[in-house]
Amino acid sequence: MRALCNDPGVLLLDEPFRGMDALSRTSMHEALLEMYDRSGVTVLFITHDVEEAVFLGTHVSVMTTRPGRIKATVEIDLERPRDHAIVTDRRFRELVGAVSDEVRVEARRAFQAGEREMIR
Repeated sequence: MRALCNDPGVLLLDEPFRGMDALSRTSMHEALLEMYDRSGVTVLFITHDVEEAVFLGTHVSVMTTRPGRIKATVEIDLERPRDHAIVTDRRFRELVGAVSDEVRVEARRAFQAGEREMIR
């Protein structure tokens, strides 16, 4: 990855795999984890895909809608190295559920706030 040439302290990736098909995305997930394990660089990975966040992350933070603040952070205590076989693991599914619950609560709040705005 060209971004690693300058030996950055932090690598920001904003939905880098969004336009990929599922097979390519799976390969890129595993390549990113290998790169992370080799380089040790901190990666801030932004995604709307809860499973992707849990698979790649060590911590997953859920943000509020407006203003954009961190609402909750879930520690991802899955062993490394990881491969996609983990997506059927009980602990993986629990973590996806915990993050999804936080997202749902925030989405409901955002929807209710939007309804109040429409009534005014």
